[in-house]
Amino acid sequence: MTAPESADIAERGPPREASIERLLEAEPGLREHVERLEAHLRRGEERRRALLHIMGDMNDLNKRFGQRRKAMLHILVDYEQDRRRSPGRPSGWTTRGGPCCTSSRTCTDPTSAWGMGARP
Repeated sequence: MTAPESADIAERGPPREASIERLLEAEPGLREHVERLEAHLRRGEERRRALLHIMGDMNDLNKRFGQRRKAMLHILVDYEQDRRRSPGRPSGWTTRGGPCCTSSRTCTDPTSAWGMGARP
């Protein structure tokens, strides 16, 4: 390419809309091919967004299941303590003064059986 040719290209800049239209008119299958490719890209983007929503929903479910597992463990510990306790004590209360936990203080865990609405 010579210097005058490169200067010519630099002055023209990017292809004009009219030249693109002429190219599309000259090749009738080209427009259809471009439309098919654009539709394919749109479908791919929709699938990607749907997958992100599904992954977010699964993350929320896993968190909730984790909280419920933790609550179930609290319930099982309480049940085992009640089963081993002497017959004179009220059911549902630990010997250390709190409902549900084995600590010396009252349970403040919102996912425990007490926090989920279970009452002794």
